[in-house]
Amino acid sequence: MTQFDSSFDRPIVTSRLAITALVCSLVFFCPLTTLIAPLLGVIAIFTIGSNPHRKGIGLAATAIVLGLAFTVGQAFIGYKTYSMFIGPIRVGPRDALAVGSAGDIVGFQNSFHGPGATADEAVARVFLDELTARYGGFVGCTVDLQTQAQTTPGQPAVPFVYILTFEKTTVSAEAEIIIADPTTGEFISKLGYIQIFDEEAGDLHYPPESDDTDEALP
Repeated sequence: MTQFDSSFDRPIVTSRLAITALVCSLVFFCPLTTLIAPLLGVIAIFTIGSNPHRKGIGLAATAIVLGLAFTVGQAFIGYKTYSMFIGPIRVGPRDALAVGSAGDIVGFQNSFHGPGATADEAVARVFLDELTARYGGFVGCTVDLQTQAQTTPGQPAVPFVYILTFEKTTVSAEAEIIIADPTTGEFISKLGYIQIFDEEAGDLHYPPESDDTDEALP
């Protein structure tokens, strides 16, 4: 038997790299594997080349397509998750208080859903003016990870505790983040209420917990 005949009789095998690429592309719940899959697929195609004793180009091509598709899908889901849940929780009442502190009452109220959005502008102004009188201009806020607000699992609105920074001091506050409209189920990611904790001067709450503004706000 000649060397040519020996080479001709070699069995055709499927590229292990192509198989690995396909397996990685199918693990769609892991961003790392779907990101690696297209790379392995490209390497597999170049490795197989025109070698008559290797096959798997179709598997490698499928791995590339699926890997890219799942990676794009995961990026989209990640973006939506951040914009609907994580982002609003991190920001909390920051944007609402920033525009309100700058005098934009309508912008402040537009950050709320429900009574906070429909309350009389005078009520919102009283709340914001009292904040400024007590603590100075608003600077920023951060989530207070060490303090957990009381929550009920499965609810469309979740309260979180924040540290609010003003020009004169910092105060603790609780802000309710409404993830979805409880009636329609529509994702809204807006504020339900803001409560400032102040043992010395008294707590502040917007929107007021009572129809009587004088009782709800100092």
